[in-house]
Amino acid sequence: MPTRLSLSVFAACLLCACGMPAPETLAPTPAPTEAATATPSPVPATETPPPTPEPTRTPIPRRVVVVARGNVICGFDAVRPDLLGFETDVCRSVAAALFDNPDAAEVRTLDLSGAPDALASGEIDLFIGPVDLDGVAMGPTLFIDTVGAIARNDVGIRTLVDLKFATVCVMQDSAAERLFEEAAAAQRVPFQPLWFSDLETMYARYEQGHCDAIVDDRIRLAGRLPALSAPRDQGWIDLALAAGARALLTGTSDANWSDVVNAVGGSLIRAEALRIDSANLDAALAGEEEEIRAFLGVDGEAGSGPGLGLSGDFAARIIRHVGSLAEIYERHFPTLPRGPNALAQDGGAIGAP
Repeated sequence: MPTRLSLSVFAACLLCACGMPAPETLAPTPAPTEAATATPSPVPATETPPPTPEPTRTPIPRRVVVVARGNVICGFDAVRPDLLGFETDVCRSVAAALFDNPDAAEVRTLDLSGAPDALASGEIDLFIGPVDLDGVAMGPTLFIDTVGAIARNDVGIRTLVDLKFATVCVMQDSAAERLFEEAAAAQRVPFQPLWFSDLETMYARYEQGHCDAIVDDRIRLAGRLPALSAPRDQGWIDLALAAGARALLTGTSDANWSDVVNAVGGSLIRAEALRIDSANLDAALAGEEEEIRAFLGVDGEAGSGPGLGLSGDFAARIIRHVGSLAEIYERHFPTLPRGPNALAQDGGAIGAP
Protein backbone atom coordinates (compact mmCIF):
# COMPACT_ATOMS: atom_id res chain seq x y z
CA MET A 1 0.00 0.00 0.00
CA PRO A 2 2.58 2.53 0.88
CA THR A 3 4.48 1.68 -2.30
CA ARG A 4 1.41 2.17 -4.53
CA LEU A 5 0.73 5.52 -2.84
CA SER A 6 4.25 6.68 -3.42
CA LEU A 7 4.04 5.80 -7.07
CA SER A 8 0.77 7.67 -7.43
CA VAL A 9 2.22 10.72 -5.80
CA PHE A 10 5.30 10.49 -8.04
CA ALA A 11 3.13 10.16 -11.14
CA ALA A 12 1.03 13.13 -10.15
CA CYS A 13 4.11 15.26 -9.57
CA LEU A 14 5.50 14.18 -12.90
CA LEU A 15 2.31 15.19 -14.70
CA CYS A 16 2.33 18.55 -12.97
CA ALA A 17 5.87 19.08 -13.98
CA CYS A 18 5.16 18.23 -17.61
CA GLY A 19 2.19 20.58 -17.77
CA MET A 20 4.03 23.64 -16.51
CA PRO A 21 5.43 25.91 -19.12
CA ALA A 22 9.24 26.03 -19.45
CA PRO A 23 10.89 29.06 -17.93
CA GLU A 24 11.60 31.95 -20.41
CA THR A 25 15.22 32.45 -21.19
CA LEU A 26 16.14 36.20 -21.36
CA ALA A 27 18.56 37.24 -24.14
CA PRO A 28 21.46 39.27 -22.88
CA THR A 29 21.04 43.02 -23.34
CA PRO A 30 23.51 44.21 -25.90
CA ALA A 31 25.93 46.89 -24.79
CA PRO A 32 24.95 50.30 -26.03
CA THR A 33 26.75 51.22 -29.22
CA GLU A 34 28.18 54.79 -29.48
CA ALA A 35 26.85 56.64 -32.47
CA ALA A 36 29.55 57.10 -35.11
CA THR A 37 30.88 60.60 -35.12
CA ALA A 38 31.47 61.99 -38.60
CA THR A 39 35.11 63.17 -39.06
CA PRO A 40 34.98 66.68 -40.49
CA SER A 41 36.85 67.28 -43.70
CA PRO A 42 40.09 69.20 -43.05
CA VAL A 43 39.70 72.90 -43.58
CA PRO A 44 42.48 74.18 -45.82
CA ALA A 45 44.87 76.43 -43.91
CA THR A 46 44.55 80.08 -44.75
CA GLU A 47 47.84 81.34 -46.15
CA THR A 48 49.28 84.26 -44.25
CA PRO A 49 50.01 86.99 -46.75
CA PRO A 50 53.65 88.08 -46.79
CA PRO A 51 54.32 91.36 -45.02
CA THR A 52 54.06 94.36 -47.25
CA PRO A 53 57.59 95.59 -47.81
CA GLU A 54 58.31 99.10 -46.70
CA PRO A 55 58.80 101.42 -49.61
CA THR A 56 62.47 101.85 -50.47
CA ARG A 57 63.68 105.26 -49.49
CA THR A 58 65.26 107.18 -52.28
CA PRO A 59 68.62 108.46 -51.04
CA ILE A 60 68.78 112.21 -50.83
CA PRO A 61 71.35 113.42 -53.37
CA ARG A 62 74.60 114.41 -51.70
CA ARG A 63 74.55 117.80 -53.42
CA VAL A 64 71.14 118.52 -51.83
CA VAL A 65 72.46 117.45 -48.41
CA VAL A 66 75.52 119.66 -48.73
CA VAL A 67 73.56 122.69 -49.87
CA ALA A 68 70.99 122.24 -47.09
CA ARG A 69 73.79 121.92 -44.51
CA GLY A 70 75.43 125.10 -45.78
CA ASN A 71 79.00 123.83 -46.04
CA VAL A 72 81.13 121.14 -47.62
CA ILE A 73 83.11 118.71 -45.44
CA CYS A 74 86.46 117.60 -46.83
CA GLY A 75 88.65 114.82 -45.52
CA PHE A 76 92.44 114.91 -45.56
CA ASP A 77 95.14 112.35 -44.99
CA ALA A 78 96.35 112.70 -41.40
CA VAL A 79 99.91 111.69 -42.28
CA ARG A 80 100.31 114.42 -44.95
CA PRO A 81 100.29 117.74 -43.10
CA ASP A 82 102.68 119.03 -45.75
CA LEU A 83 99.79 119.02 -48.23
CA LEU A 84 97.11 120.39 -45.92
CA GLY A 85 97.33 124.00 -47.14
CA PHE A 86 97.19 123.06 -50.82
CA GLU A 87 94.34 120.61 -50.32
CA THR A 88 92.40 123.01 -48.10
CA ASP A 89 92.35 125.48 -50.98
CA VAL A 90 91.00 122.74 -53.24
CA CYS A 91 88.22 122.17 -50.70
CA ARG A 92 87.54 125.90 -50.59
CA SER A 93 87.14 125.79 -54.36
CA VAL A 94 84.22 123.39 -53.99
CA ALA A 95 82.64 125.71 -51.42
CA ALA A 96 83.12 128.68 -53.75
CA ALA A 97 81.40 126.83 -56.59
CA LEU A 98 78.43 125.80 -54.45
CA PHE A 99 77.94 128.79 -52.18
CA ASP A 100 79.97 131.62 -53.74
CA ASN A 101 81.75 131.53 -50.38
CA PRO A 102 85.10 129.75 -50.02
CA ASP A 103 84.83 129.80 -46.24
CA ALA A 104 81.82 127.44 -46.29
CA ALA A 105 84.26 124.54 -45.99
CA GLU A 106 85.11 122.26 -43.07
CA VAL A 107 88.34 120.27 -42.88
CA ARG A 108 88.63 116.91 -41.12
CA THR A 109 91.79 114.82 -40.96
CA LEU A 110 91.44 111.06 -40.79
CA ASP A 111 93.36 107.88 -41.42
CA LEU A 112 93.67 106.99 -45.06
CA SER A 113 92.20 103.52 -44.48
CA GLY A 114 89.01 105.04 -43.07
CA ALA A 115 88.35 107.39 -45.99
CA PRO A 116 86.15 105.03 -48.10
CA ASP A 117 83.84 104.29 -45.15
CA ALA A 118 83.70 107.98 -44.20
CA LEU A 119 82.63 108.82 -47.76
CA ALA A 120 80.06 106.01 -47.88
CA SER A 121 78.49 107.00 -44.55
CA GLY A 122 78.35 110.71 -45.37
CA GLU A 123 80.75 111.67 -42.60
CA ILE A 124 82.71 113.60 -45.22
CA ASP A 125 81.67 114.79 -48.68
CA LEU A 126 84.97 114.36 -50.45
CA PHE A 127 88.52 113.27 -49.80
CA ILE A 128 91.79 114.32 -51.38
CA GLY A 129 94.14 111.38 -51.48
CA PRO A 130 96.05 108.78 -53.51
CA VAL A 131 94.50 107.60 -56.74
CA ASP A 132 95.06 103.93 -55.88
CA LEU A 133 92.68 104.03 -52.89
CA ASP A 134 90.01 101.31 -53.22
CA GLY A 135 86.27 101.78 -52.78
CA VAL A 136 86.02 105.36 -54.02
CA ALA A 137 85.22 107.26 -57.21
CA MET A 138 88.28 108.99 -58.60
CA GLY A 139 88.26 112.51 -59.97
CA PRO A 140 90.94 114.67 -61.59
CA THR A 141 94.54 114.34 -60.44
CA LEU A 142 95.64 117.66 -58.96
CA PHE A 143 99.00 116.82 -57.42
CA ILE A 144 101.81 114.33 -58.01
CA ASP A 145 104.12 113.37 -55.18
CA THR A 146 107.73 113.38 -56.36
CA VAL A 147 111.19 112.62 -55.06
CA GLY A 148 113.85 115.24 -55.72
CA ALA A 149 117.31 116.33 -54.66
CA ILE A 150 119.27 119.45 -53.80
CA ALA A 151 123.00 120.09 -53.73
CA ARG A 152 125.26 122.99 -52.93
CA ASN A 153 125.88 125.16 -55.96
CA ASP A 154 129.66 124.97 -55.55
CA VAL A 155 129.79 121.20 -56.18
CA GLY A 156 128.46 121.62 -59.70
CA ILE A 157 125.68 118.97 -59.51
CA ARG A 158 122.75 119.85 -61.73
CA THR A 159 121.47 116.54 -63.10
CA LEU A 160 121.26 112.90 -62.09
CA VAL A 161 124.33 112.08 -64.20
CA ASP A 162 126.33 114.64 -62.23
CA LEU A 163 125.82 112.49 -59.12
CA LYS A 164 128.21 109.85 -60.43
CA PHE A 165 130.42 108.72 -57.51
CA ALA A 166 128.85 111.41 -55.28
CA THR A 167 127.89 110.82 -51.66
CA VAL A 168 124.12 111.06 -51.30
CA CYS A 169 122.20 111.47 -48.03
CA VAL A 170 118.95 109.51 -48.09
CA MET A 171 116.46 108.00 -45.63
CA GLN A 172 116.94 104.26 -45.37
CA ASP A 173 114.10 101.99 -46.57
CA SER A 174 112.12 104.96 -47.87
CA ALA A 175 110.30 105.50 -51.16
CA ALA A 176 112.90 108.16 -51.93
CA GLU A 177 115.72 105.66 -51.57
CA ARG A 178 113.99 103.07 -53.76
CA LEU A 179 113.05 105.48 -56.54
CA PHE A 180 116.46 107.15 -56.57
CA GLU A 181 118.31 103.83 -56.72
CA GLU A 182 116.11 102.70 -59.62
CA ALA A 183 116.70 105.93 -61.53
CA ALA A 184 120.47 105.85 -60.90
CA ALA A 185 120.67 102.23 -62.01
CA ALA A 186 118.72 102.99 -65.18
CA GLN A 187 121.18 105.80 -66.01
CA ARG A 188 124.18 103.71 -64.88
CA VAL A 189 125.14 106.27 -62.28
CA PRO A 190 127.08 104.70 -59.38
CA PHE A 191 126.87 106.68 -56.12
CA GLN A 192 127.76 106.30 -52.45
CA PRO A 193 124.63 106.28 -50.25
CA LEU A 194 124.78 107.65 -46.72
CA TRP A 195 121.73 106.17 -45.00
CA PHE A 196 119.79 107.69 -42.11
CA SER A 197 116.82 106.67 -39.99
CA ASP A 198 116.11 110.17 -38.67
CA LEU A 199 115.26 113.22 -40.78
CA GLU A 200 116.77 115.77 -38.40
CA THR A 201 120.08 113.94 -38.34
CA MET A 202 120.11 113.58 -42.13
CA TYR A 203 119.62 117.30 -42.76
CA ALA A 204 122.16 118.19 -40.08
CA ARG A 205 124.78 115.94 -41.70
CA TYR A 206 124.08 117.50 -45.07
CA GLU A 207 124.60 120.96 -43.57
CA GLN A 208 127.91 119.76 -42.12
CA GLY A 209 129.11 118.65 -45.54
CA HIS A 210 129.00 114.89 -45.00
CA CYS A 211 127.25 114.38 -48.35
CA ASP A 212 127.26 116.12 -51.72
CA ALA A 213 123.51 115.98 -52.22
CA ILE A 214 120.37 115.07 -50.31
CA VAL A 215 117.47 113.08 -51.77
CA ASP A 216 114.00 113.37 -50.23
CA ASP A 217 110.35 114.12 -50.96
CA ARG A 218 110.32 117.36 -52.96
CA ILE A 219 107.73 119.02 -50.72
CA ARG A 220 109.83 118.31 -47.65
CA LEU A 221 112.95 119.53 -49.43
CA ALA A 222 111.15 122.76 -50.33
CA GLY A 223 110.04 123.20 -46.73
CA ARG A 224 113.52 122.54 -45.33
CA LEU A 225 115.40 124.64 -47.84
CA PRO A 226 114.69 128.06 -46.24
CA ALA A 227 115.84 126.72 -42.86
CA LEU A 228 119.30 125.77 -44.11
CA SER A 229 122.14 128.06 -43.05
CA ALA A 230 122.74 129.21 -46.62
CA PRO A 231 119.57 128.51 -48.62
CA ARG A 232 120.69 130.62 -51.57
CA ASP A 233 123.78 128.47 -51.94
CA GLN A 234 121.60 125.42 -52.61
CA GLY A 235 120.28 124.39 -55.99
CA TRP A 236 117.63 121.98 -57.21
CA ILE A 237 118.91 118.98 -59.14
CA ASP A 238 116.90 118.31 -62.30
CA LEU A 239 115.28 115.25 -60.80
CA ALA A 240 111.59 114.59 -60.23
CA LEU A 241 110.70 110.97 -59.68
CA ALA A 242 106.95 110.37 -59.47
CA ALA A 243 105.99 108.67 -56.21
CA GLY A 244 102.19 108.74 -56.56
CA ALA A 245 99.30 110.91 -57.70
CA ARG A 246 96.62 112.53 -55.54
CA ALA A 247 93.13 113.33 -56.73
CA LEU A 248 89.65 114.41 -55.69
CA LEU A 249 87.83 111.32 -54.39
CA THR A 250 84.12 110.84 -53.68
CA GLY A 251 81.80 108.00 -52.70
CA THR A 252 80.57 105.56 -55.32
CA SER A 253 76.80 105.89 -54.74
CA ASP A 254 76.05 109.37 -56.13
CA ALA A 255 77.19 110.02 -59.69
CA ASN A 256 75.87 113.58 -59.72
CA TRP A 257 77.89 114.56 -56.66
CA SER A 258 81.01 112.97 -58.16
CA ASP A 259 80.40 114.98 -61.33
CA VAL A 260 80.02 118.18 -59.30
CA VAL A 261 83.30 117.65 -57.47
CA ASN A 262 85.07 116.59 -60.65
CA ALA A 263 83.80 119.71 -62.43
CA VAL A 264 85.41 121.85 -59.73
CA GLY A 265 88.76 120.06 -60.05
CA GLY A 266 88.57 120.21 -63.81
CA SER A 267 87.82 123.94 -63.67
CA LEU A 268 90.97 124.59 -61.63
CA ILE A 269 92.99 122.84 -64.33
CA ARG A 270 91.18 124.43 -67.25
CA ALA A 271 91.49 127.92 -65.81
CA GLU A 272 95.25 127.49 -65.82
CA ALA A 273 95.17 126.00 -69.32
CA LEU A 274 93.25 129.05 -70.55
CA ARG A 275 95.66 131.34 -68.60
CA ILE A 276 92.84 132.77 -66.47
CA ASP A 277 93.58 133.67 -62.87
CA SER A 278 92.16 135.88 -60.14
CA ALA A 279 94.16 138.84 -61.41
CA ASN A 280 92.82 138.83 -64.97
CA LEU A 281 89.36 137.34 -64.36
CA ASP A 282 87.46 140.58 -64.88
CA ALA A 283 89.20 141.14 -68.20
CA ALA A 284 88.38 137.57 -69.24
CA LEU A 285 84.73 138.08 -68.32
CA ALA A 286 84.58 141.20 -70.43
CA GLY A 287 86.38 139.62 -73.38
CA GLU A 288 84.90 138.28 -76.57
CA GLU A 289 86.60 134.88 -76.82
CA GLU A 290 83.78 132.39 -77.11
CA GLU A 291 85.54 129.47 -75.37
CA ILE A 292 86.42 131.58 -72.34
CA ARG A 293 82.94 133.12 -72.13
CA ALA A 294 81.35 129.66 -72.20
CA PHE A 295 83.75 128.37 -69.55
CA LEU A 296 83.06 131.30 -67.23
CA GLY A 297 79.31 131.15 -67.80
CA VAL A 298 79.13 134.72 -69.02
CA ASP A 299 75.98 133.98 -70.98
CA GLY A 300 74.18 132.29 -68.08
CA GLU A 301 73.25 128.83 -69.30
CA ALA A 302 76.34 128.57 -71.48
CA GLY A 303 78.39 127.09 -68.67
CA SER A 304 78.27 123.41 -67.69
CA GLY A 305 77.04 124.19 -64.19
CA PRO A 306 73.24 124.12 -64.66
CA GLY A 307 73.32 120.54 -65.91
CA LEU A 308 74.99 119.51 -62.65
CA GLY A 309 72.92 121.65 -60.32
CA LEU A 310 75.55 124.40 -60.14
CA SER A 311 75.27 127.99 -61.22
CA GLY A 312 76.37 128.78 -64.75
CA ASP A 313 79.22 130.95 -63.46
CA PHE A 314 80.60 128.44 -60.94
CA ALA A 315 84.05 128.43 -62.60
CA ALA A 316 84.25 132.22 -62.33
CA ARG A 317 83.35 131.93 -58.63
CA ILE A 318 86.21 129.50 -58.06
CA ILE A 319 88.77 131.67 -59.83
CA ARG A 320 87.63 134.85 -58.10
CA HIS A 321 87.75 133.40 -54.59
CA VAL A 322 90.57 130.84 -54.78
CA GLY A 323 92.34 131.09 -58.15
CA SER A 324 93.52 128.62 -60.75
CA LEU A 325 95.50 125.47 -60.02
CA ALA A 326 98.71 127.38 -60.76
CA GLU A 327 97.84 130.04 -58.19
CA ILE A 328 97.08 127.44 -55.52
CA TYR A 329 100.36 125.62 -56.21
CA GLU A 330 102.47 128.78 -56.13
CA ARG A 331 100.72 129.97 -52.98
CA HIS A 332 101.75 126.88 -51.02
CA PHE A 333 104.97 125.77 -52.74
CA PRO A 334 106.62 129.02 -53.85
CA THR A 335 110.14 127.56 -54.00
CA LEU A 336 109.22 124.18 -55.49
CA PRO A 337 109.51 123.85 -59.28
CA ARG A 338 106.36 122.43 -60.84
CA GLY A 339 108.05 119.49 -62.56
CA PRO A 340 105.40 116.77 -63.06
CA ASN A 341 102.86 119.07 -61.40
CA ALA A 342 102.84 121.34 -64.42
CA LEU A 343 100.06 120.89 -66.96
CA ALA A 344 100.59 118.36 -69.73
CA GLN A 345 100.58 121.20 -72.27
CA ASP A 346 103.53 122.71 -70.37
CA GLY A 347 105.54 119.51 -70.12
CA GLY A 348 104.10 118.17 -66.86
CA ALA A 349 101.72 115.35 -66.05
CA ILE A 350 98.55 117.19 -64.99
CA GLY A 351 96.12 116.83 -67.88
CA ALA A 352 93.52 119.44 -68.70
CA PRO A 353 90.06 117.91 -69.26
